[in-house]
Amino acid sequence: MCWAGPSPFSKTINVDWTGHGDFTKLQDAINSVPINNQQWVLINLRPGSYREQVTVDRPFISLQGEGPDNTMVEYSSGGGIFICTFSVMADNFVAKRISFKGNVHLSLITPVLAYNFCSCYQNNYNSPLVEEDNPRKQAVAVRVRADKVAFYECQFIGVQDTLLDDSGRHFYHSCVIKGCVDFICGSGQSRFENCTLEVNGNEQHVTVGYITAQARAKPNDTNGFVFIHCTVSGSGKVYLGRPWGSNARVLFYQSYLGANVLPKAWDAWTHENQVADITFAESGCSGPGSNESKRVPWEKKLSDKELTMLTSMSFIDGAGWVEQLPL
Repeated sequence: MCWAGPSPFSKTINVDWTGHGDFTKLQDAINSVPINNQQWVLINLRPGSYREQVTVDRPFISLQGEGPDNTMVEYSSGGGIFICTFSVMADNFVAKRISFKGNVHLSLITPVLAYNFCSCYQNNYNSPLVEEDNPRKQAVAVRVRADKVAFYECQFIGVQDTLLDDSGRHFYHSCVIKGCVDFICGSGQSRFENCTLEVNGNEQHVTVGYITAQARAKPNDTNGFVFIHCTVSGSGKVYLGRPWGSNARVLFYQSYLGANVLPKAWDAWTHENQVADITFAESGCSGPGSNESKRVPWEKKLSDKELTMLTSMSFIDGAGWVEQLPL
């Protein structure tokens, strides 16, 4: 998506950890934007590893890296679902081609090399899993608790609760999301398009994993996860999802499901007596994991009207905010 005419940005800020920019730390650059900002600000993140915990608490920020192998933000934490490497807490945010990684042990922090970084949002609390020295816990790489937020060509890498898609309307395009236990979770109203969901269960010694843990709580709530033209790949057996909320809603549409997808596809978790209220569905999928003959009996078969509602861009973008993003 290109802009013709004048730049959509009121200001451009360059962040360079080597000292050749306006700031050496990403959080300092964000803090320089007015708290009540109403015009798009571009923050360029130059190649390198930025070792900090970051919170975006000002609106209208566009954060752009320099490619999937060049730019990384990483942070060491003790685990926990609300202890995140990168948190988006203000509306109107877009990120493109950036890498975010979270570590717990100092020994896991990637050495700073100017030429070999992957552009991903990663929380490696559990990577690698070594006996009792590094037990598997929640380790959120990115939390999104804001409206009108988009990510393009980013990677989110972790093990459990990699992406906490907490609340608001969100768009993920051409992203890679890695993990093995509930690694896309929350109650966001979100569209994932042309994304790769890469299961890393075998390398983490996880026998059975879960891609989604959607948290829709009430039947009239508008949120849900919709995966369109996505790919499920990687190692380790996995369910497409389990419900975090009693009215969880997830749809896989025209997506490729790898052989590691379990035949049942879905798990009821703690909601075995409420499966009638859960909307777990798939339509038009392909691949060795797409055979629906052994699916759980409570998997939903959506009507054409329901499919159109969920797969239309208007599910997240009735007012056209995605088309207005300054990419």
